[in-house]
Amino acid sequence: MPWVPPRRRDRWPRDPIARWAVRTGLSLPYLALAWLVVERGVSSRLNAATDEAGAAVEWGASTFGWVSEAYPPIPVGIAGVLPWGTAALSVVGALAAGPLLHSLVERLVRRDVPVPLVVLLIASVALTPLFGYLATEDLSGFLALALLVVALEGFLRFVTEADTEGGFQAGLLLGVAAACDVSSVVFALLLGASAPFVARARYRGVPAAGRATAAVLAFPAVAALLGWAFLEWRFSGTVLDSVLEAATVEHSGDNLGEAAVHVARTTLHLPLFYVCGALLTVRRPAALIAYLMPLPGLVVAAWLGLHTGAGATVVILSGLALLAVPARPSRGVALLLGVAAVAQVVVVWLVVTPNRLAGPWIALLF
Repeated sequence: MPWVPPRRRDRWPRDPIARWAVRTGLSLPYLALAWLVVERGVSSRLNAATDEAGAAVEWGASTFGWVSEAYPPIPVGIAGVLPWGTAALSVVGALAAGPLLHSLVERLVRRDVPVPLVVLLIASVALTPLFGYLATEDLSGFLALALLVVALEGFLRFVTEADTEGGFQAGLLLGVAAACDVSSVVFALLLGASAPFVARARYRGVPAAGRATAAVLAFPAVAALLGWAFLEWRFSGTVLDSVLEAATVEHSGDNLGEAAVHVARTTLHLPLFYVCGALLTVRRPAALIAYLMPLPGLVVAAWLGLHTGAGATVVILSGLALLAVPARPSRGVALLLGVAAVAQVVVVWLVVTPNRLAGPWIALLF
């Protein structure tokens, strides 16, 4: 029997005002956290670097030599427009957390996941301190992660439901993410590299389907990076200097094997990722390519010394797990998912967080 996409519920609010009200409500805890960050005077070097780059932007200047210091353009542009320095960046990151969580909630509700399970699954992402740390202390990386997670949702729809719009959505969002953090280009290239395998199963016999799919996924991000390189060369005489300077090196000097160990060590503490992967393998084995693709992306990005780490690994893979939750889960599957979600929150708090950036951050806050 051919697979039929799950029916979509109409009870999720469609009115734009109602949708933005939900997103704002989901942002409120992180706005409170941002206020606490400002009140305690806690500021990470990540937001401080973005704020410093924003201060170098000369709006209305007759020359554009400052572009050599203005990558990534979206967060740096925000920092250049808003007053109050890193405090404003924390607030913007907190506001961005709501739409990201909203997109995950919306997908779960439309796939007929029971409401108590939706709460537990969202908590497995939203209640981890790494998520709060990235939202309030790393605007550049968090915007890129949020766009990447939503892009992966479109890619999964393209793979599992033959939704062409999902593929275009993934490519365009990755292009915007490349203007927030250069590590997004790595994920775009890897998704593009997987496209021929996906297209072979989806568009069997259609000439050049693989190349067309790869271009749709990878071209926007690559074009964004090359376009910035040209802009920088044209007005400052340098090429990608601002990109290299903005890349945050967390494991400098790691070889490929060491980078893989760093990613694998964090991934081992995400039981929900494994449970959802197993369920996806049973129901839709063709989608496993899309599900596992972020893993080599995280490894390559860490190997290149780009802006990745435990926080990025936890947020990306946890978000991806929620995107892969099966529609209308049985009682047994729902119980398994709920236990895995609770276990993941506990493990991330007790094992992953104390050894990473968020550990000292929590100590300063509380």
